[in-house]
Amino acid sequence: SYSSNSATNPAYWGAGSTLLSAFVKDSTLDFSLGNIGAAMDPEAVRARLAALPRDPARVASASALADYTVHEDIDAGYVQASVDLSPAWMVLAGVRHERTQFDASGFQSSVTGALSPTASSKGYGNWLPGLHTRYKLDRDTQLRAAWTNVVVRPNFDQLSPAITLASTTEATLGNPLLNPMRGRNLDLGVERMLGSDGAVSAYLFHKDIKDFTYATNLAGTGPWTAYTSVTSYANGPKAQVQGVELSWQQQLRGLPGWMSGLLVGANAAFTHSSADVSGYDTASKAQRLRSTRLPGQSDTTVNLMLGYDAGPLSARLALNKKSKYLLQFGSDVTNPALDQIVAGQRQVDLSLGFKLTPSVEVTFEGVNLNNEHYYTYLGQPALNQQYEKYGRTYKVGVKLALF
Repeated sequence: SYSSNSATNPAYWGAGSTLLSAFVKDSTLDFSLGNIGAAMDPEAVRARLAALPRDPARVASASALADYTVHEDIDAGYVQASVDLSPAWMVLAGVRHERTQFDASGFQSSVTGALSPTASSKGYGNWLPGLHTRYKLDRDTQLRAAWTNVVVRPNFDQLSPAITLASTTEATLGNPLLNPMRGRNLDLGVERMLGSDGAVSAYLFHKDIKDFTYATNLAGTGPWTAYTSVTSYANGPKAQVQGVELSWQQQLRGLPGWMSGLLVGANAAFTHSSADVSGYDTASKAQRLRSTRLPGQSDTTVNLMLGYDAGPLSARLALNKKSKYLLQFGSDVTNPALDQIVAGQRQVDLSLGFKLTPSVEVTFEGVNLNNEHYYTYLGQPALNQQYEKYGRTYKVGVKLALF
């Protein structure tokens, strides 16, 4: 019943096996949001797969393209010094240098499926100076300022040297020549101690970012000028993030009796981000620049905590809330309607600890107690792309202090 030795050919799967009716059950899926169709029969699927010949299912070209080697060597050194300019004023300054050597080798596939080796190498260095200062206004209040430089390298999947030429106008590839993301950060803040059991702080921050990595269509650029679809990764020319961070934590020792063990805490970040990206515009058949938010950056993040610390008992109940954020761009980077957005989320977690003896503690942890879902959409909330629920997670443990 198998008329092909290629797993990419429908005939390989046998007569009738391409019809879903051979694998569905009479029942429907149990899903709280409504009827989303018939359930699959796992036994029927397993039986079909068990009867298939194994060797033809391995597509040699696909296997070779997924097999690549990456070497990344990083050498680093730094110097730093701190100076007390006065009893109230401290300065810490330093510089770090990192030298990176990157080598990658793999395969590329032609339109006919023929494989040929490919390799890339790149070396670069980064100077990362930093300056921190603290000024004490009084015993409980201090001002802080920091100027720092950071570098974040792309992950190995993004740096893959593999190239797949699906046709004379379509290609999929990694980008081993990606630059690392570079950031210059400025932070200004004030902190105040609230007795011996509390603190409040406020910080302003600004980040200038260059060469952040994002997925895009490289058609019309470099060696891909004759292509209409080149799925890969590119470096964004620039981005900015600025905002304010607020934090407060306090143990309520002034309350009577057992309530003196109560803890309260809150922190929040309010952020604005902007980034420039480019992608292939099918209308003009050229790369077009677009200004948007920085991927992965929520505008608002809030954490609230209620806790208790007294005697052998320690407890924390926490609420984490973050607003929607851009997960990744769609197939057309220039079209905001195809952006994949993660909806805002709220999650409640609980942790408990009880000391049986000074060296033995029983612990309990509950994660995602409100069973918050993960929801992504394309451009607008009505266009759902993913809806996932992971349920609640519970952990029970024992901690033993040996020293």
